Amino acid sequence: MQITFVLDNGQLNTIDVDKSLNISSLKALLESEMKIPRREIVLIYNGKEISNNDLTLEHAGISNFDVITIRRKQSQIPSAPNVTGSNQNTLQNMLQNPELMRQFQQMISNQQMPGLGTNDSMSLDYQKRLEENIRMQNVQQNMELAMEYYPEMFGSITMLYVNCQVNGINIKAFVDSGAQMTILNKQTAERLGLMELLDTRYQGKAVGVGTANIIGRIHAATLKIGNQHLMCSFTVMEGQGVEFLFGLDMLKRHQAKIDLEKNCLNINGEEIHFLPESEIPLSGLAKSPLPSPQVKDHPTSSSSKSTSFDEDTIQNLINLTGAGRDNVIEALKLAQGNPDLAVSYLMELHNK
Repeated sequence: MQITFVLDNGQLNTIDVDKSLNISSLKALLESEMKIPRREIVLIYNGKEISNNDLTLEHAGISNFDVITIRRKQSQIPSAPNVTGSNQNTLQNMLQNPELMRQFQQMISNQQMPGLGTNDSMSLDYQKRLEENIRMQNVQQNMELAMEYYPEMFGSITMLYVNCQVNGINIKAFVDSGAQMTILNKQTAERLGLMELLDTRYQGKAVGVGTANIIGRIHAATLKIGNQHLMCSFTVMEGQGVEFLFGLDMLKRHQAKIDLEKNCLNINGEEIHFLPESEIPLSGLAKSPLPSPQVKDHPTSSSSKSTSFDEDTIQNLINLTGAGRDNVIEALKLAQGNPDLAVSYLMELHNK
């Protein structure tokens, strides 16, 4: 889990630790990471000193993304309590420390924590922005960790499709074990010549992620998949979504197995391989989990480099962080157009 440590001089440092780590080992780790002698380290959590060195982080009640204050024994600056957890109380206590607030104001003027502004440090708005700034640092570090060690999480995911035939007509079936029924949309049912078999007594409304009207049911039709001919029933729905969805009802009826290791659908021992990305309909290509860029068309001067990002956003980030235009544009590209993540990236660049 990730724990953020706040020194009594305002310095922040986030470290990955295991919940089974005891306080003594944690102090040794902090000595290595933050160059503070362990005998001088006093840990403050939720306004109370953690004095038992044999206590584990889990038993101390510390959880992921919590904040612990480090007070050095020789320091004359009063300790500041945790700034997350019970955020309202601990932030209020921290903001009542004039010396610590002076140091935070100094950090703001040095742009070490951009986005806090220079408003009254005792105001509720300032406290919320301070809390959000720390949260965004944790979010950014979490994303960077995932991008470094698990980059595949940010790639696009292709849905599972197989080739099949209905009434001798080729069609691509979307295999979806999360769908209760096997579905055809109305246009596909017409193309396959099945509308004459539509039983309109089975009209209704399907409710899931969204809603759609069910216009009827086709009780039996032959589906050729691989070298097998299977009898299937289809629920026909309105809409322009997936043409043919091979749902859980037919998967269970024919005892099919989705084998992701072999990338195939196994029915009665026959392996029908899922289609490669190049053969999948556009509706089956999932988007990357990265934030969508906020792009607007905005004319730029001939002296500026061409960019598709909103010019107001670029200028606001320049004013906020003091970074150069090229760095701001690069940060927006890395953050996929998300200004908050771009601020975090620029802050890390500034600290380096």
